[in-house]
Amino acid sequence: MSPDSFWGSTLAEASSFLRGKRDQDKQLWNHTSSLMALYAQSKSKRGSNITPAKFHPYEQLNQKYNQKTKEEMLAKFKNF
Repeated sequence: MSPDSFWGSTLAEASSFLRGKRDQDKQLWNHTSSLMALYAQSKSKRGSNITPAKFHPYEQLNQKYNQKTKEEMLAKFKNF
C-alpha cells in the first residue's frame, strides 16, 4: 500500500488491507512449512514424526500463547 493510498483510506479499509496481507503471509507459510516438514521427515530417523507446525512461525506463536494462557488460568483458579 503506497503512502498516498494509505492516507486516503479509512481506518476500516487500511485494517482490511493489513488483515488480507497477514492472511496471505499465513498461507505462504503454510506452503513453506509443509515443504520444510516434508524434507525434514525424509532426512530424519524412521518413526519420528515431524509436522509442519514445527516450522510455522504463526503456529509456534499460537502454541506458546495457548500454553501460557492455560497455565495462567490454572494458577488463577487453583485457589478458587
